[in-house]
Amino acid sequence: MPGGPPTRRRLLSPFGSGGRGYLVMWTGETVSILGSHMTTIALGIVLFERTGRATPLALVISAGYVPALFFAPFLGAAVERFDRRRTLLVSDLAQAITTLALLVYVESDGPALWPVYALLLVAGIANAIQQSAWDASIGLLLPVEHFERASGFESLSYGVANVAAPALGAVVLSATGIGGVLIVDLLTFCFAAAALLLVRIPPPVARQPAGARVSKFVDDARDGWRYVSTRPPLVRLLGVAVSFSFTNNVTVVLIIPAMLARGEGAAGTGVVITAFGVGGVLGGIAVAASGGPRRRIHGVLGAMVLSGLLGQALFGVGRALPVWALASFFNGFFLPLVNASDRATWLARVHPEFHGRALTLRRVALGAAKPVGLLAGGLAADALFVPALSDRADGALEWLFGRGPDSGYDGLFVLAGLMSAVAGALGYASRRMRALDDESAADPSPVVAPGRRHAVTRRD
Repeated sequence: MPGGPPTRRRLLSPFGSGGRGYLVMWTGETVSILGSHMTTIALGIVLFERTGRATPLALVISAGYVPALFFAPFLGAAVERFDRRRTLLVSDLAQAITTLALLVYVESDGPALWPVYALLLVAGIANAIQQSAWDASIGLLLPVEHFERASGFESLSYGVANVAAPALGAVVLSATGIGGVLIVDLLTFCFAAAALLLVRIPPPVARQPAGARVSKFVDDARDGWRYVSTRPPLVRLLGVAVSFSFTNNVTVVLIIPAMLARGEGAAGTGVVITAFGVGGVLGGIAVAASGGPRRRIHGVLGAMVLSGLLGQALFGVGRALPVWALASFFNGFFLPLVNASDRATWLARVHPEFHGRALTLRRVALGAAKPVGLLAGGLAADALFVPALSDRADGALEWLFGRGPDSGYDGLFVLAGLMSAVAGALGYASRRMRALDDESAADPSPVVAPGRRHAVTRRD
């Protein structure tokens, strides 16, 4: 049969002929993400070996999040004013330059750590610009029916990096030192830039008529918030997603201490973390191959419920390593479905002219929930759950969580899992959220509110 069977053609070109440019960009971005993850891991190892403290490692990880929280609200408005491909290329170049500067400083055996943190902050700002430009480009490259599949591909990129980067980073670090890892990272940025040069990103429809005054970025950022806030279903979806991000990250910080308290040691902890990464890869593949559920809202809310019950709660009530690994796998597997379906819903519901600002607002809100959840999880375990349940559980609590140093962690995992499931259930309770996939709910064009410069009138 000419051209091969339809199934084979879908596997070779999941987005159709019009999505080849996206696949080229995605391939370059995937390689770049892998290199960045290798650098983060290798730098953390080197700094811990040099200082013997965990704080430098935490600062290395946080450097990638802090710039996004502070600058992203304005970056979303900024990238909408410039050519998307040039913005992506400039951000890749900026990250490559900071990586080169980091290589020179590390190889010179600089004694101070603040230049390392400063360079990582600059790289974090460039990465925030890149993510905003990437979000604003999807709607220009792909039709709405492929948004969820694209989000699945992007989840797959991070899943591959989470699984492969620790092993590759350790191998390169042991063979060549930190300089070799940074050189690999530098080459991945060059690869991503080369991929971008092969792609043409169509320009968006002009947001303002010719000759209109160019407003300040802060005003554009405010318009992005007004656009979202006047659409109650999007506000509710954002609230549910932030709640889930918070409860999910409450337990992220507890995996290592919980496994050590259970007496599993480094080997058992590694099995659980690897299971999470494998689940993320397979979840990303599943979404990328299938395109996600026909009704995206089921991918968001249903996967939240399953992740909470089969992931976090099961991890808390489990009593053996295979059960903990299975729970970790389920948690990793459902996260790409939640993220892909949620992001695809925003891409479909938000007019392309507001993609940069609206999706940046979403990313900032979800990003802010992450450190808050991590901190809340640590404080709740140390100050409340571990003292209250460890060696003191009795009756039903002892039957459910056991009695020992890990009982407090188990209780917190179960509570967080139930809260995640409740977040999804509350979303289902909202008629407007259940109707987010309806054709009538789409936002075909921006509208103007009296006294405002841009289109933000409530349409829901």
